[in-house]
Amino acid sequence: MTPVPSCQCRECRLACTNKPGWFQPGEAERAAKLTGMSLPNFFKRFLQVDWWCADSKVDHDVFVLSPAVVNGQPGEMFAGNPRGTCVFYKDGQCSIHAAKPFECRDAYHTDADKKIETRKVGITKKWDKQLHQKQIKKLLGRAPRSNGDWSLLDELRAVL
Repeated sequence: MTPVPSCQCRECRLACTNKPGWFQPGEAERAAKLTGMSLPNFFKRFLQVDWWCADSKVDHDVFVLSPAVVNGQPGEMFAGNPRGTCVFYKDGQCSIHAAKPFECRDAYHTDADKKIETRKVGITKKWDKQLHQKQIKKLLGRAPRSNGDWSLLDELRAVL
């Protein structure tokens, strides 16, 4: 793995309290190992399933693993666009820093929105393999399903 910066700047800490980053396939297993847990137990206690909605870049919904948010429902799908503090953000730092998600490791607070979107599309394409989608289905115990009812009003509520 690449060395991980300390993430002590204000922008990095604000990111941890806004929305958890996405793991690439295989990374959640490393984080689970760091905590001494199996992936299924780690998922039930600390992770949720997020998704990329079909658009011009990816023609179908793709599901990904992400840390849960505080007061979220670990082991489940996010109810909508997840906003909130990452469950691994403790005392002003990441408690799984050595195995944090790719999106957190690769993010720089100076990234423009286009760079952020490109990063998410790249992670989505890595998850968009039958094997990885089957893993998510197995962890959930059912087929994942995006929340098609999420609206602009929900997005505004999440931000406020």
